[in-house]
Amino acid sequence: MQSKPSTNATVKGPDVPIWLRFNVRVDGKRSHLQLIAPDGSTIPVVSPKQSAPDILESSASGLKPGTYKLQWRVLASDGHMSNGVVEFTVN
Repeated sequence: MQSKPSTNATVKGPDVPIWLRFNVRVDGKRSHLQLIAPDGSTIPVVSPKQSAPDILESSASGLKPGTYKLQWRVLASDGHMSNGVVEFTVN
């Protein structure tokens, strides 16, 4: 998998594009992204769209400096749910 922002990256805010590429096709309609702020609150992200069968794209706006956790959960083409976290910093 690849991501932008990448794990442990530092990016410029306040608006951050989100891009995730998986090693299999995913069901974008049954996939979910959640952004956790430095204070533990949840920040809304745009519903993910698919530009390719293995890619999810979204964005988050109004991010203040700090470390964020992007939690993702996807339904893979083989029927299995997968999840993970991408941690990054906004400056």
